[in-house]
Amino acid sequence: MMIIFNPLERTFALPLPRALNAYQDIERVLSRLQALDTYPATYTLRTRADAVRWRLRANTYRKLLRDNDEAENLLPRGQGTSPFDRLVFRLSGRAVLIDRDSEVGQLTVGGKPVDLADAPADAGDDDFEELFGDKP
Repeated sequence: MMIIFNPLERTFALPLPRALNAYQDIERVLSRLQALDTYPATYTLRTRADAVRWRLRANTYRKLLRDNDEAENLLPRGQGTSPFDRLVFRLSGRAVLIDRDSEVGQLTVGGKPVDLADAPADAGDDDFEELFGDKP
């Protein structure tokens, strides 16, 4: 069994569980937020340490969901998804701010801005000519 040092609280702790049912509190918050579909949201805890731990557990929960997706669908490592992948967790004091990820930059081609809203999520080689003309 591996023991982990927590520098925030200067204590030692056991690693986080790998069983999904250990994260029912996280699942309840994220599922409810997903059903409301209103972002950003704030989840306030008792202390900053609790907020740090909650965010760590939420990210671990998403990782476990992705791992399970890979196993169930025979996907290569790193290709699994979870319904909560687009969420971003930021700390603000004793609260966790939950928001959807968004575009952070502007794509410009030939000096003209390109609207990314119209771009396909996964443009493979079949779509190359349609999007950019002849292949190089």
